[in-house]
Amino acid sequence: MTDLFIHIGAPKTGTTAIQQYLLKNRDGLARQGVLYPTGGLLKSAHHVIGAAIFPGRSSRLGAVTRDEALTKSFREIRQEMDKRKPRTLILSTEYLWGELSSSNIRRLLQPFDDLSIKVIAYVRRQDLLAQSLYVQAVKTGTMESFPAWLKRVVDGEKAGFDFHKVLSSWKNSGVAADIVVRVYEKSQLQGDVCSDFMATVCPEVTSIPPVTDHVANSGPDRTTVELLRLVSTAMGDHELASKVRKRVLAHSPARALFAPLNYLPSGEVDAFLDRYTEQNAAVARDFLNRKDGVLFHERRPAVSAGVVEEVPTSAVLDRLVKLLPILVTAEGAGHPPEKGVPKQPERKVERKRGGIGSL
Repeated sequence: MTDLFIHIGAPKTGTTAIQQYLLKNRDGLARQGVLYPTGGLLKSAHHVIGAAIFPGRSSRLGAVTRDEALTKSFREIRQEMDKRKPRTLILSTEYLWGELSSSNIRRLLQPFDDLSIKVIAYVRRQDLLAQSLYVQAVKTGTMESFPAWLKRVVDGEKAGFDFHKVLSSWKNSGVAADIVVRVYEKSQLQGDVCSDFMATVCPEVTSIPPVTDHVANSGPDRTTVELLRLVSTAMGDHELASKVRKRVLAHSPARALFAPLNYLPSGEVDAFLDRYTEQNAAVARDFLNRKDGVLFHERRPAVSAGVVEEVPTSAVLDRLVKLLPILVTAEGAGHPPEKGVPKQPERKVERKRGGIGSL
């Protein structure tokens, strides 16, 4: 029987790196019985399927209905399976992360109930997840400060900060599925996240290129984040603002993997995490068989009454001045990045498939 692994996120746990790695090595994996299908694929992930299943993300399908997108994706996946006859099938999209109803989960799982279904999820400590999600939101145009943004999204259906609730919805959907949980902490991963994913999902696969040090979708530093936010705030032309943000990102330093963001004062981290103490302990016990209920190992920041230091205006202006020669050119090309700031790799975007717009 074919094993189906559905990778649902969470967001900001190396999902893009995993997806790009699977897509890049698709042919090599297929020769060894592991299929990362093109059905439902948008960019490097199965975002068409995620947007068709999660009602709050269905607007990203454009004029295509959820049923149409899902039917087409399933048909194409089955055709690939008939051709390749894989031992393992992998679907991946963080668009499935959040508070999904059992009926919507069944829409995805029931067409595959002839397979051995396994749902795999990576969880990241909620304070770190929230701060990383905020950076992603700023990259795509959010103008809010972190406190305002967090207050608005923390209890939303898309946030998914209650990990036990999210995972239990898949476990109790009515379709048999094993839940595989991995913890997105450096000390709990088997190497980098791509290596950890491969070791968990298909440990028998060996003859594919090793994982590189390239970090997909890496986050910018705090100065860049503030510059991006101010660009969005100051520019009324949203399309132009988007172009400027992309150019700023392409020529700004990336934050090191697992480096702290420090948007939450250390004294507020405990208060925020206390909201999820019981839920995290339940995840550790119910899904990882840890009787002690310890999910995350890394220490929290030392508690203090201090406040988050704002990014100095002078630092933002200095970054802007250094980027001006790039920002004012027609294409922003042909100019080396500032000294000590490596130019970020260009992000490749696939052409639209089946009439479905870019997500």
